[in-house]
Amino acid sequence: MSKRLLAGLNPQQLEAVRHRDGPLLVLAGAGTGKTRVVTVRIAHLLAEGVRPEHVLAVTFTNKAAREMRERVAPMVGKDAAAVLTISTFHSLAIRLLRQYGDRLGYRKNFGIADEEERSTLLRAILRETGISEKEISPRWGVWQISSWKNLGLDPAGALEAACDDAEIKLAIAYRSMQQEMRRRQVMDFDDMIMLGLELFAEHPDVLDQCRDRFRYLMVDEYQDTNSTQYEFIRHLAGARRNIMVVGDDDQSIYGWRGARAGNILDFAKHYQGAKVVTLAQNYRSTNVILRAANRVIGNNTVRMKKELWSALGEGKAIELHHAEDERDELLHLMGRLTALKAKGRSWESMAILFRANQQSNAIEVYLRERQIPYRVVGTRSLFDRRECKDLLAYLKLIANPMDDGALLRIINTPARGIGRGSQDRLIAEATRRRCATFELILSGELEGELRGPAAGGLAEFRATMTEVRDLAEAGRLGDAIELLLEKIDYRNYLEMDARDELDAQVRWNVLGQILELARSFEDKHRGEGVLAAYLESLALDERPKKDDEDFGLTMLTVHAAKGLEYDQVFLVGLEEGIFPHKNSFGDDDNLDTIDEERRLFYVAVTRARRELYLSLARTRRRYGRDEEREASRFLAELGDQDIELVDPAAQGPAEDEVVGDYLSRLKGLFGSSES
Repeated sequence: MSKRLLAGLNPQQLEAVRHRDGPLLVLAGAGTGKTRVVTVRIAHLLAEGVRPEHVLAVTFTNKAAREMRERVAPMVGKDAAAVLTISTFHSLAIRLLRQYGDRLGYRKNFGIADEEERSTLLRAILRETGISEKEISPRWGVWQISSWKNLGLDPAGALEAACDDAEIKLAIAYRSMQQEMRRRQVMDFDDMIMLGLELFAEHPDVLDQCRDRFRYLMVDEYQDTNSTQYEFIRHLAGARRNIMVVGDDDQSIYGWRGARAGNILDFAKHYQGAKVVTLAQNYRSTNVILRAANRVIGNNTVRMKKELWSALGEGKAIELHHAEDERDELLHLMGRLTALKAKGRSWESMAILFRANQQSNAIEVYLRERQIPYRVVGTRSLFDRRECKDLLAYLKLIANPMDDGALLRIINTPARGIGRGSQDRLIAEATRRRCATFELILSGELEGELRGPAAGGLAEFRATMTEVRDLAEAGRLGDAIELLLEKIDYRNYLEMDARDELDAQVRWNVLGQILELARSFEDKHRGEGVLAAYLESLALDERPKKDDEDFGLTMLTVHAAKGLEYDQVFLVGLEEGIFPHKNSFGDDDNLDTIDEERRLFYVAVTRARRELYLSLARTRRRYGRDEEREASRFLAELGDQDIELVDPAAQGPAEDEVVGDYLSRLKGLFGSSES
């Protein structure tokens, strides 16, 4: 059986699988088969006589844990697979706390608080202590407390680490929050690991029982572990030190949520005498793509060196499109997508990657215009946003006066004094008269039903909707939307409702995208029925998809793309301030943050199996004016090999010397390829 398990492994994979006792680091580059190594090693351990209850494999997501168990089961049999512990960090901690939590004062049926519950509790505590939400926003407060917990800091430690008045006040609130959560017998996900460590420290017999059971540990994605997860695993490993960790420091991209690349970089220091096996043969991508990834990531100086290579051949050159502006970039993107589809590629094989969430909005507009099926991963769809739903509810109500659901959504949005009681009276009167509430509102006959501010608000609403309806029915859809947003002063509403100025601008830009889509639709479908046709087109785009969750091309953030792969990858917006993100500039630890951005770029490039398309724009429109953009430094680091430049000024693909000259100019922006 063991020989059959080991068949097909390359020499490095085989070396990792056969290692039995003592610490082992498997440095697994992107696409090098790390999951296969972990699962085959589990099966090999069992074939060598290790009992399945003594094996623990830990990963980060339920999906990854399920996949690992599904791969192991055929190798070891259902009975043995059922005894193995294959779990996420949090599931393992919950299991221990359900069993032993009474030692810390928790009942076995303790609750788990989600982010909304934590925000509500923190908001109440801040209010009780006289701290306004302008001084400490609950959103930031929950994030900061989570950061402290991931560093292993209890309230006392957080107070000591606090560096300004806001953090001092928050650390005090953190203490009250923990006391109240314990009183309610609830904990959050960050608490689970900390409480597990508390359990080990205060009750050594529990730790001994855990060590006796879990004699062989395997940790996947070790580069993503934070301080408390590192300590949790170190305690379990104990003196046996039968710990295998698998990961890639070049894919450590979660520093912003507490992950420490140093955990994997320093593994050999933490576990003296550890064996290190490097997996460099990539089974996913062509060599053109891998060479580009190697060149870029090589600019990070603090890393464990590895050069990915593939037996899949050279592959197609990477295409780089330097667009005039964002519209040109999107038109070129759409052209490439449709051309690939015409050549027989499937939508499911393609993905569009972007660095920042808001980049997806404009792309969605263009995809919908061309009726290209897609799904959004890692960020909200443009049409799932509240401001988009508000605007479309206004339009749906004009198109269908019977739509009381749309009416109730927007009759008091933005607030115009028509509260719930007033709304109930209007609907009751319309029901008595057996007609549509909105039609009755437009007739003016209901204004006598209301008094005070509600009466004025209703008159204002009727006047606005009448004007907007008249424009829409005349086929002037774009003008109707512009007038509506102006009349209801929706921009001011967003500014008052938003978390900050940037959030307000992003949300206003969403409406700009909807307006652009409407004007484009109006140009192609002129006539009085344009509003109904426009809403119908959106409804058809939102029809239920096939049962296959992968239906259509995928749009996703680079962070969400980690662990995924596609035949054709389009990486857009490669400009300074977008990718690398502007938040990585100017900090005291600038090297660390730029290094993480470079690792993120490396992750993006290595998602591509067969073809990689890169794009950027010379100008982008921001805050109502055109802004000159600088090319991302990562493009300069790609080198002048394996690149096919597509430039609006060029007739057809550029010659090699043109590409070399262009990339040299990119490098000149930064003085060198080093950052």
